[in-house]
Amino acid sequence: MTDILDKIRISKVVDDEKGEMEYKVEKILSKRKRYGKVEYLVRWKGYMVEEDTWEKEENLRNTQEAVEEYKREYERTARRIREEKDRAYSRSECHEPPPQVFD
Repeated sequence: MTDILDKIRISKVVDDEKGEMEYKVEKILSKRKRYGKVEYLVRWKGYMVEEDTWEKEENLRNTQEAVEEYKREYERTARRIREEKDRAYSRSECHEPPPQVFD
């Protein structure tokens, strides 16, 4: 007997042009480099948090919008952190430059 989660999962799977099963990405949560390859932590639409998975960049070819949104959010966060450090430095009496943030 199929449980309710299996029914939800089945409804979230889409057939692409090649006849392969394709899952929908809800959001990209993080990025890492493993064995020289970029991987993204993916939250799958219709799945629980415990089922987030690390996926190789090339496996996300049909989800470029989610990848681009992650990159934009990452840049906004990095910029905000740099600006906060710069403001803290300008208010301090210290004359050392703030530490550099490297991506």
